[in-house]
Amino acid sequence: MNTFTKTVFLVLAASSASAQNLKGSAAATTRNLQTNLPYDECVDDERPRPVRSGDRYRFNLMDSDAQCADANSDLYEYGEFNNAKDSSACAKFCVNEVNDYLAGELLGFDFDCREQTCRCLYSRGT
Repeated sequence: MNTFTKTVFLVLAASSASAQNLKGSAAATTRNLQTNLPYDECVDDERPRPVRSGDRYRFNLMDSDAQCADANSDLYEYGEFNNAKDSSACAKFCVNEVNDYLAGELLGFDFDCREQTCRCLYSRGT
């Protein structure tokens, strides 16, 4: 049985017009973390697609039981939300509960199922 506590999602594009604005999501790597909970309790949708002001943000699950890091294995900067019940709620937080600037800079998110913590990932200096 697959079990884990963290999942990594990377945004592919906010819309076709903004796909060129992505900053390094393709180069992201992951770090393994300790596991504990069943997959289906953490990830309700492997491809959440929240909408903000008419733009659809497209996320894909990159890895489970992992934490997103850049090509140098450095963790991304993040903003954090608590009480995210599942991965879709995390995606919605990162897209709709931030200002326009941060929504435009979003690279992806890490979701910790056990702690119900959602980390919206950004480039250094965001």
